[in-house]
This record gives sequence, structure tokens and C-alpha cells, in this order.
Amino acid sequence: MSLSKLSPIELLTGPGNYAAWAFKLKSRMVLDDLWDAIEKGDTSKSPKALAIIGISVDNKLVAPIRKCETAKEAWELLKGIYASKSAGRRLKLRRDLVRLMKRPQEPLADYFARAQEIGDALIEIGDKLEETDLVVAVLAGLPDEYMAMAEILMCNKKLTMGETLGKVSSVESAKSSLVQQQSEEVTPVLAAHYGGQQKGKGPLCYACGKHGHKAYQCRDRKGGKVFGKEPIVIDSAHVGRPH
Repeated sequence: MSLSKLSPIELLTGPGNYAAWAFKLKSRMVLDDLWDAIEKGDTSKSPKALAIIGISVDNKLVAPIRKCETAKEAWELLKGIYASKSAGRRLKLRRDLVRLMKRPQEPLADYFARAQEIGDALIEIGDKLEETDLVVAVLAGLPDEYMAMAEILMCNKKLTMGETLGKVSSVESAKSSLVQQQSEEVTPVLAAHYGGQQKGKGPLCYACGKHGHKAYQCRDRKGGKVFGKEPIVIDSAHVGRPH
């Protein structure tokens, strides 16, 4: 298969994409029957292989290989410069994955996207990261309120990131609904206790639950019995109905 008939390989830009670049370029040379120039030092195939390396690197990386006379020399030179740096980056990314934790108030979608970026970066430099390993790291970094769901999900060895986000999001939705429900239940109680008012309705009576008066003014405090047509009067001596 001719090199020109295949899609171009992403240029080598540095340690960040060296592993992926080396793998793809090797694959391309194997297809074009040029890998012997690198592996065995075949001088008959070296000129074309060297040319392919030269057009597959970023302009800023041309200088190091310009004086190389063979493809093998150029390949080993780039490997010596970037392979070790790539290993250091891989170690850092692995540490980031182990230390991954959901930040307070961070939306789940953002947390999962941050984890996916680390996973993609590892794969790009040649790390054989399995999606299940990424899922485990994400679940381990969730707060305690998600742990029951996380333990159940970790039993599924084929769960994807997308499926995990959907299932964990159900916990967040349930939590939000519970908070809203509790808020709706507590608000009237507080309003009644403190004689609170709702706009346009007046104060709330915590004796009968109606608006427009407070508990000490309520005519309906005993099972619906009305004490009288006149309002209850409060004086300095006692609370009661005027005689």
C-alpha cells in the first residue's frame, strides 16, 4: 500500500504525543515495507524512510535530525530525546488519576470530563489504560454520599464512562429532589412558628393553618368551634373573649 494513499500522520510535536506518533509511523513504514530501514538498518530503504520521518515532525524538531544520514539514526535520536520524557509524563498522569477526586460543588459532568481528559492523555502517549480502570478511578473519587451506588457499579466490569455518568447522575437528581422536598415542608412550619407572612395573604395562623390572622386571634382553635363573632381581645390581665 502506498504511503500517499493513506491519511497523513499527526506531526511529532514533543513528548506529549511521541508514543502515539512512533506507533503510527512504525505502522505506516511496515505497510510501505520500509521498517527494515529502522529495525535492521537496511540502507537500500533508508533514504525513503528518512524522508518520511523528516516530513512527519514539527518544524521545530527538524534541526535535531537534519544531520542524520540514515533513517535508523534519526529514529534512535528522536527516541532518545522524547521516549524518557514521555515516560515521565505518563507517571504524572497516572498519579493524577490515582488522586482524582470530585471537587465540592463541581457538576458531575465536569468531573467526568476532567477524568476523561486524563484518560485520553494517557492513551495518547501509549498507556494501555482500560476504560474499566478509568471508571474505577472516577467512582473512587466520588464523595461519601455516592459510595453505595459506586460499590454496586464497581461489580459491573463492563461499565463505560457514559453509562456510569448516567447512573451516578440519578443519585444527584434524587438528592436534589429530597432537598427541595424538605425545603417545601420546612418553610410553612417556620413561617407559622415565627408568624411569617406570605405576600398578599397576611400572617399565617399556626393554630388553624389559615392566613389573615395569628394564633392568639384565632376563632377556630378548638375543632372548628367559633368562640364568637367578635375578635378575641388581649389585655394586660388575661387572654379571652370580652364579657
